[in-house]
Amino acid sequence: MQSEIEAINQRPPLTAEERWQQQQERTQIVAPILYQIIQSADGMAYQGRTYATHWDGLHLTLTRLSDHQKLMQAAWNVETERWEPTELCHLGEPEVEQLQLGLKRFEQQQQQDRTQTAAAIVADYLERLGEDSHQGRTYEAYWEDESLVFVRRQDQARLMTARWDETTGAWEQVEPSQLQAKDMENLNQVYQRLQAYEREQREQRQRQRSQLEL
Repeated sequence: MQSEIEAINQRPPLTAEERWQQQQERTQIVAPILYQIIQSADGMAYQGRTYATHWDGLHLTLTRLSDHQKLMQAAWNVETERWEPTELCHLGEPEVEQLQLGLKRFEQQQQQDRTQTAAAIVADYLERLGEDSHQGRTYEAYWEDESLVFVRRQDQARLMTARWDETTGAWEQVEPSQLQAKDMENLNQVYQRLQAYEREQREQRQRQRSQLEL
């Protein structure tokens, strides 16, 4: 990726046509990054400290917050299957590099946030079952020494290995997590079904006690 950026920038002064080509090439680097961030954030927009990006279902835009300069507006071309600028963009080398670094930081923070949520759900799930391990149709969870492991059964991929940190009072990654949005959705659904089942059991016991009292 870095070599692509250097190749774009190590050129003589550009004509108008060459400038458009340069911005098109940079758009094809930047747009997938922005779209991935928006998709991961489960929304239509995302704002960081320096830039804001928005997807309206047709156009993907990037704006610099300091001066509200629109740096890019692009649309997905279904024929060429790539992002194309819909107007002249103003993407410089700093923007491209910062967005690449920003994506890496975003993904790291996202995995930490997902680890916190997933580990709390899995640990509570095992505790409610009174088990140290459990194997479902899609996932397997178990304690390995003091670490909580969450595995996708299809390919045996370790999606999460986490440990409770008494110092921070939070779950921390023992190794980088690979939790995707679908995994989080599945976890929440399973957890909600367990809670619904327990609630139904409590209500049933309460009804039985009430009948005995009568």
